[in-house]
Amino acid sequence: MYAFPLAVIISSVPLAAIAQTASTPKDTVATREQVNGADCALFPAVAQLPAWIPEKKLVLSRRFTPTTSQAAVAEQALAVVQLLNVNSAPKTRRDSTYAQSITQRLRQYHRQYFGFYNQRKQPCLFINLLGDVAFSAEDIGLRPTPPGYVPQWLRAYLLIGDGGADHWSIYYNLATGKFYQYWHSLDLGGG
Repeated sequence: MYAFPLAVIISSVPLAAIAQTASTPKDTVATREQVNGADCALFPAVAQLPAWIPEKKLVLSRRFTPTTSQAAVAEQALAVVQLLNVNSAPKTRRDSTYAQSITQRLRQYHRQYFGFYNQRKQPCLFINLLGDVAFSAEDIGLRPTPPGYVPQWLRAYLLIGDGGADHWSIYYNLATGKFYQYWHSLDLGGG
């Protein structure tokens, strides 16, 4: 586990998310699964996607809840993907450093899986990967965990601002078996 200053950990958690610890609707909480040795959260179709990604605007009829077998297919592909080859954008030294670090630590990330159908009606996955960091005051021991507590990473999409290689996301098209639009930290155009 990495040691981060408390301010960094808390600033990476949206204040609204901390406040809604007990009020997250049960039908939006992810199912936690171990898939090919990875700790995965399979979010139901009604769970909110981040506001800044295009799929956020998709109607619920174009969303689906990923299955364990779909996550397993993506996990097998993640194990061999060359992250620097996913995007066509020019690469920086930082991109190479992050890709190498991510590849070395791949099994250590928590995964958040969201399912949607693209414009061609192909099933796709938005996969958000988070390093081993605490996500709420309960997770780091500042507050006692109430009975039935669900960790933050199972309740909502999480973004770690300036998290370096501790936060990255990627899309996977289940129909084509191809990854697309990889980014790390807040660098939405690189990777």
